[in-house]
Amino acid sequence: MKKLFLALTLSLVLIPVSLLAETKTTRTKYVFDRPSTVGFKAKGTLHDINGETEVVTGLFELDLENLDKPGRGVIEIQTKTLNTKNRKRDKIMRKQHLETTTFPLIRFVIVKSKLEFNDPEQKKADYILTGELELHGVRRNIQFIATLDYKRKDNLTIEGYVPLEMIDYDIAIPSFAKMFKVKNKVRVVFNLTAVPE
Repeated sequence: MKKLFLALTLSLVLIPVSLLAETKTTRTKYVFDRPSTVGFKAKGTLHDINGETEVVTGLFELDLENLDKPGRGVIEIQTKTLNTKNRKRDKIMRKQHLETTTFPLIRFVIVKSKLEFNDPEQKKADYILTGELELHGVRRNIQFIATLDYKRKDNLTIEGYVPLEMIDYDIAIPSFAKMFKVKNKVRVVFNLTAVPE
């Protein structure tokens, strides 16, 4: 009788534990891999200027089985790797505007993510990302939409854009020969590839 009572007690204890183990979900940690790009598009009085880098580092955590579960992560790029395919212009940009020696990194830390839209058939989801952007020694909270393509769990893509104003980050607005001037507002664009760590 005592053995039967002990067996029943153990079963009542172990069943909830096993159920919790089955329903428990964990985030997968992803790191950025090639091909990944972060760049900018700036409009000028004579022509537009586009720049980008393929040197993107960082990681994020995401639960693909529960996409509405908040994710977190960080993205970093080295300012000296940004280029506009014009050596002279890049030298001026890095020295006078981005001041890459003093501010070598641009960093975005995701502090909150909210699932806005999910298409299970296309395996695409839109997230509202909120976080802190550190650029040119200035830290500001920003929010934008990023689109996740999760057709392949071992190779995710994330893309989107963020409108920024250079004066918000104490960046001197570029002008050349008093004839050409870049507008204050720029669009930062990103197309990232992420693989499991």
